[in-house]
Amino acid sequence: MTLPVNFLRDAQQLIPAERRFDDPLSTLAFGTDASFYRLIPKLVIRVESEDEVVSLLKL
Repeated sequence: MTLPVNFLRDAQQLIPAERRFDDPLSTLAFGTDASFYRLIPKLVIRVESEDEVVSLLKL
């Protein structure tokens, strides 16, 4: 399953490239924690404000 094209386009306009991670190595690293389960995200976004979170959730 891939992310919708409209969402990706709008997220690219909202969040600078240096805070968006979609390459396999980064998504694998961000999808790992101390649990037994591994869910690899399609996209990781490092937000810097509450407004960015709200804008992303609206997308």
